[in-house]
Amino acid sequence: MKQTPPLLLFPECTHCPVLSVNGESLGNNGGVRDRGVKPTVVSLAVLSFEAPLAGMLTERRQTVRKQYEALQQRRALQDTTNHHRDGVNLKDTPSAQPNTITSVLVLPSRVCPALYLDYNQKLQLQQQIQQHVQLLTQVHLLCRRVDALNHEASITKHYLEELQQFATRQEELFLPTSFRVCNLQGALDLLQEVEQRAEPPPAPPASPAPAAFRRWLPTMTPATNSHAFPLLPVDTAWLFATRPIFLYPELLPICSLDPALHARHQRSVYTAGEDGLIVLGLKHFEGTVQSDQLISTYLLCKSRWNFKKHVREMNGPRAPHNNVIKMFLTQQVVPTLPVACSRVQPGDQRPPVDRNTSNMPNWLKVIQILISHLKPAAESTN
Repeated sequence: MKQTPPLLLFPECTHCPVLSVNGESLGNNGGVRDRGVKPTVVSLAVLSFEAPLAGMLTERRQTVRKQYEALQQRRALQDTTNHHRDGVNLKDTPSAQPNTITSVLVLPSRVCPALYLDYNQKLQLQQQIQQHVQLLTQVHLLCRRVDALNHEASITKHYLEELQQFATRQEELFLPTSFRVCNLQGALDLLQEVEQRAEPPPAPPASPAPAAFRRWLPTMTPATNSHAFPLLPVDTAWLFATRPIFLYPELLPICSLDPALHARHQRSVYTAGEDGLIVLGLKHFEGTVQSDQLISTYLLCKSRWNFKKHVREMNGPRAPHNNVIKMFLTQQVVPTLPVACSRVQPGDQRPPVDRNTSNMPNWLKVIQILISHLKPAAESTN
């Protein structure tokens, strides 16, 4: 069987692809120039990109082209220098130096400028990586015993080990690194500790309430059940409350992640942080194709229909006038978004139970009350 020659695609613009068969270009009618070989007919859809993606692609293509031209110029200069050196060696000129350093001409306009962070940006990056380490550790601890979430448990551990590798590579070169945050090593040690610890026995099923008290219990309808969250495992919640690697009580979880314990029809609730992400997505994805699909997929992880419904409701006449989505859609101004976490310095490593913040979960407040009552008794016993 005769093998079909490969097709190479060389996009010269964002709208018109050009095909080449064995290095020879095809005309507009699909025929091969200067050869009688009949090519395979290939139908390609014309790709059309809108702003700002089209501008980004054009800028990237120009940058690559400039870098390629600078590389060609450098190679030509090196070939000229080597050719001159070979000619001198053939004449056995004693003035030839074997360790001559080749000069390379680098044009300033051909080199991309390096990116540097100022002091405030470095502090912001430090806070974000500290929060990232805490969230990865929390997800791993909540997923490690759930069979349906084995992939999440594995990938969160991999991300933590990857941060450790990035930091080690820079430190081996005696260079400063932003990956070495104060809670990274403690998070890796905690993961190793829980893996070596014996698994607790499964909890016995809860016994039903007596008939005398059963009539006083509230009835869980589908509407009220959609607001109920499964409780955290007791041993995991104790780790969250008492380990100093969890620097931000505002980021602590409020429920278990086991999908078997959640209601099948969960009501979608949007937090203030998610509303802020929606505003930023509407601003930065403005003018792109299917911006709602991009926002719902990469920023919120919610369905496209649910996202559009939420934006429509928050922009309706019954919505509060001070909500960030309505302010952006009506005034085209991004308001000051609320800060999710307070800033924590690396030297201020305390467990969440020893911190006092207004946004901590309710279960942590209960543990604080219990510890405050048990601490005087323990001190008197000692």
